[in-house]
Amino acid sequence: MPLDAPVTSADVNGYVVMTTGYAPAPYDGAVRRLTLAVAVFTTALVLAACGDGIDERYDAAAPQPVVTEAQTTTTTTVRLGQPAVASSRVTVKNTRATYSGARSSLHLADGSWLLTGYDNHTEAQPEPGAVWKTTDLATFTRVGKGISDQDNQQSLSGLAQLGDTVVAVGTNFARNDVNVSSIPDLASALFDADSWYSTDGGATFKEVSLAHDASAAGVTVIDGALWAYGYRIVAGTLQGAMWTSTDKGRSWTATEPLAAPGIGRPPQPMGPLSNVLTWGDSLVAIGLTSATDPDGASRPLDKQAMAYGVYAGDAVDVGIWLSADHGTTWRATNPDEITGVRGAQYVVAAAIVGDNLVLLGAAPDPTAVSGLPTGTDTLSSFLPSGASGFQSVLWTCDYQLTRCSPHVLFHDSVDVVAGDMVASGRLVVAAVTTFDFTSGTLGGHVVYADPVSGRSTSATVGGQIEQIETVAVDAKGVILFGRSPTTNRVQVARVPAP
Repeated sequence: MPLDAPVTSADVNGYVVMTTGYAPAPYDGAVRRLTLAVAVFTTALVLAACGDGIDERYDAAAPQPVVTEAQTTTTTTVRLGQPAVASSRVTVKNTRATYSGARSSLHLADGSWLLTGYDNHTEAQPEPGAVWKTTDLATFTRVGKGISDQDNQQSLSGLAQLGDTVVAVGTNFARNDVNVSSIPDLASALFDADSWYSTDGGATFKEVSLAHDASAAGVTVIDGALWAYGYRIVAGTLQGAMWTSTDKGRSWTATEPLAAPGIGRPPQPMGPLSNVLTWGDSLVAIGLTSATDPDGASRPLDKQAMAYGVYAGDAVDVGIWLSADHGTTWRATNPDEITGVRGAQYVVAAAIVGDNLVLLGAAPDPTAVSGLPTGTDTLSSFLPSGASGFQSVLWTCDYQLTRCSPHVLFHDSVDVVAGDMVASGRLVVAAVTTFDFTSGTLGGHVVYADPVSGRSTSATVGGQIEQIETVAVDAKGVILFGRSPTTNRVQVARVPAP
């Protein structure tokens, strides 16, 4: 990537990021170019760091391999099984793209699937959004008239179904007619958070605006209502935003959630949100914050934090907020080992497993990062020349949100960690995609992990699928949606449920 490359923007894990060159994102055309020497890391089995507990919940008849943990008095055996990735042949109809890939998936009540993603026939940013439909996970037909029939405008980040209505949310770049390099700050972003609803199974959609100068990261159904979430740009800074709909997406009510950062401190705007989940009778929201950052960041979450912080170590922290009254009020939580930790951390996926909140993301590699001087705003200032600085991490947070124990999945240092995760019983299945821009390599893994003990087993993704960005579960097991390295089109693979 040339150092003098123009500034571009792209939607990364629900966030619109701005950076020089092609945006360092899982959806970056530069990453997918055939001219890159794309390689897959050759890890066959990785054992994560062990947590505090010993887990004895699993059937002794489960398949090999076996992961054991030695204790001073006992030895407990946990059989997680070995992921076996099986790709299928996929046909993508009604596309003229040179490459396409998945963003989010939805299993409809009639048994068919909708898939959103990108469908590019140029390397222009932002990448044009797309909607496909399939009944057999083998033939995908481009649908979604009114949402994905214009180039370089919509970036779709989430899907939900409520009754007979399908709702999609994302970021609309229809106002982005000015080169972002000419924008001095984020006072006017020239992109909007939008939603679209369909009553014919995704064949056609109608657009409903959520907010100007905003981005929607996802949508979910909570107690019979739709909840969309993301961020708004307010006076040049990024603030968490939520939108709720009680009429199946025909209209939305906006809120700018506030949370007290500590006892005796007044409520403050929450940071950009990447996930909102129900947890028993409560709601939990995950995103970014600078309120707990220990590196001395003096600025709020602005375009620098979003452009460089999440992927190059700007002074940002993981934000976790909890609401016990259905989102009316929120409180900031500060669990050990994920908030208030030196360097930058970020979360790409979240799930509830039993009494635990499980987070998949990235944290600084302690072997690559040295010194961590107070007041440093960029990771590059204390990295060796040309070194990457992030590791793939799974955090398990207790139900009181006082501690989030980290389990390093892969010890490779990379520039970007992306992926998705689903719960499968009391385990999680994660698809982890890593990018190293210095070497131009892309790595992919499927992980079975026990979030309580931190034990995990993994398989390297290869063959006919790479860059897995969304994961789903059906009666036959776990479905991986990514792209084919040979056709550059949407690709599907499966792994058995652990």
